[in-house]
Amino acid sequence: MVPVCREMPRREQLLKETFYGGEAMSRDLNASRILSVFSRVDEHRRIASLIRSHSTNPRDIRAIALDAIDTRAARSILELGCGFGSFLGALEGRISPEARLTGMDIVPAYEGPFLDACRRIGIQGRFLAEGAQRISTCPDRSYDLILC
Repeated sequence: MVPVCREMPRREQLLKETFYGGEAMSRDLNASRILSVFSRVDEHRRIASLIRSHSTNPRDIRAIALDAIDTRAARSILELGCGFGSFLGALEGRISPEARLTGMDIVPAYEGPFLDACRRIGIQGRFLAEGAQRISTCPDRSYDLILC
């Protein structure tokens, strides 16, 4: 079994600090604020490309992160905050063609681009337009690998 990331409370805190300047808030994130910032898929792709083109790092940071994990045995993968599937290119050739990838993101507009990215790398994908709190309803060991 591949190690599982269990740092959900920290991720939620980082989101709150990012979107609300660290102010004390209720436990629930303001979904409409998140959607207004992140639903522009084309703009996010353009910015990601711009960042990569100006990076002085000769290697893709996603590949560097995956070098430390043996992903070949993973058959059920969850990507929290999957966005439009930008991480999937780094998974290509590192996971079994039999793997199933579930992308979870609060932005429904990411569903089409995420599933397209799954098809491009030849794996079965599904998308859940839900927040990270959804993982608390999953039975233990539902996923071999969780990317967050």
